[in-house]
Amino acid sequence: MSKVLTILLIALLTLSCHRKAVPVRTITVVRDSTITKLLPVFRDTTIYMPGETITYHDSIPCPEAFIGNAITGKQNTLKVSLKNGILHIDCKSDSLKAKIKLLEWQLTKEKYLNESKNIEVPVSVPTPYIPKWIWLAIGVSILLNLWFLRHPIISIFSHLITKW
Repeated sequence: MSKVLTILLIALLTLSCHRKAVPVRTITVVRDSTITKLLPVFRDTTIYMPGETITYHDSIPCPEAFIGNAITGKQNTLKVSLKNGILHIDCKSDSLKAKIKLLEWQLTKEKYLNESKNIEVPVSVPTPYIPKWIWLAIGVSILLNLWFLRHPIISIFSHLITKW
């Protein structure tokens, strides 16, 4: 009975002093985001206005009247003439070229890409720690087994020696 208990005690002490290490890994996380913004944009624009000519003809019942004037401005010319009872009015305007600044709203998309890489961290397997009292219990159990099994061990060795 004591032999069975001793063997069970040795087996229990031997098998209970270890643990398994699980390797640890990091996970790859890729984040992708797109942001849409409405931004004000100032633009210079040139506007072209074509020139025009306006003509007016009419008859006036006074043939003795006479007018012949021309009025000019920066971009317009007005000519008025009255001869033999006929009125002529000509108005000519030059083409217009103007440069103006406009404020426009523009949609912009900004894309951000954040990544993290896979980094595998090697796991160092720790050496199992066996307390000193367990080493002492193993030593005592080995000595007790040798003491209780001394006669069969001696007979095995003597049998091996005599055969050689």
